[in-house]
Amino acid sequence: MSSTIKVAKQSLRKAIAAKLSLLSPKDVLAQSSTVSHLVQELAAFKSSQLVALYMSMPGIEIDTLDLIRRCFEQHKTVYLPSCSDEAGKPMKTMRFLKVGSFDEVLALQPRGKYKLREPTEGVDAMLLGSIDLVIVPGVAFTKEGYRLGHGAGYYDRFLSEFQLRFDKKPFLVGVGLADQMVDSLPIEPHDWTLDEVIVGQ
Repeated sequence: MSSTIKVAKQSLRKAIAAKLSLLSPKDVLAQSSTVSHLVQELAAFKSSQLVALYMSMPGIEIDTLDLIRRCFEQHKTVYLPSCSDEAGKPMKTMRFLKVGSFDEVLALQPRGKYKLREPTEGVDAMLLGSIDLVIVPGVAFTKEGYRLGHGAGYYDRFLSEFQLRFDKKPFLVGVGLADQMVDSLPIEPHDWTLDEVIVGQ
């Protein structure tokens, strides 16, 4: 990463964080409900049986719990991320592990740098090549489908490996709060473009 792009990305992350810090829990909840509804209206979501989602960070991301619950209600297979953040390892990795029920989701324990609830066991989607759709988090998005992540590179590496192994990619849906939509982003060759971006209103 060039130093100029790195600085630009860090600056934008700080600016977005400042905006999100002003949102009330009520506002986040309302936007989360809107996003959950809009995602469920997507044809790609309706046709997907194998869906990868994520456990959101409170207050600074769309609350994904309702969408996860809806997936189980619609008898979809649900995968959640489990991230490797071990000291001494040069490359952090992320696996998507199958979670069997919504009760199992609620019982997950916080792990890793961001203290997110993550599964520690379950069928690894990478071993099966079995993901139809991925709900992708981010710090910022553009309407063209560009995304700025938190900087760890988990999703870019996972998607690159998935495509290399199976010669296909899942349908990618970025979800966020209204303040996370921007006009443009500093982009690098390894950054993946999303198929759809849905933000709150």
